[in-house]
Amino acid sequence: MSQPSKPFDIKAFFKKQWSNILFFAVVLLFIIPSSRMFVQSKLASLFSGSPSLIAANERESLSNYNLVLKDLNGQTVNLNQSQNKPVFINFWATWCAPCLAEMPDLDELHKTFKDDVDFYFVSQESEKVLNKFITSKKYNLPVFIQQSQLPQPLNNDAIPSTYLIHPNGEIIAKAKGAAKWNDEEIHQMIKNML
Repeated sequence: MSQPSKPFDIKAFFKKQWSNILFFAVVLLFIIPSSRMFVQSKLASLFSGSPSLIAANERESLSNYNLVLKDLNGQTVNLNQSQNKPVFINFWATWCAPCLAEMPDLDELHKTFKDDVDFYFVSQESEKVLNKFITSKKYNLPVFIQQSQLPQPLNNDAIPSTYLIHPNGEIIAKAKGAAKWNDEEIHQMIKNML
């Protein structure tokens, strides 16, 4: 004689299988393109550190300011116009999760210091892609497309790469990867340059 079957106990099932369910949910979030970028940028934001503040005796200086850029209206701009001014340069891309993770922070920094610091958000993507992204996020950032080689020691072999440059040409802070730029220490460094 067979035993009567027990009714399905959903609580017991979830209690036994919660780790498998969580694993598959996370995998699905990374597989689905629309959620993958969101999850990756949130994780990058969560684990982003502070930019490296460079001691005065270890600072590198720009070899020159000759960097040709094109703004999103098609106008050519040269970094030469920022010589003897505080400069903030961020190399980024719309497909880069760590870049997207730090954008809200950078937008706030730009809002605070846009009248005192020359900001350059430099990408190698098309005007169309960049305009669509900036418009959709409602950022009011000065975005440029790189048109020439970078002056030494600037380097964009990893993105995001970000530099804070003193009016004398010295790189006083930098970061490779997402960083928290909108903090009190960076604010004080900028105020000290003005």
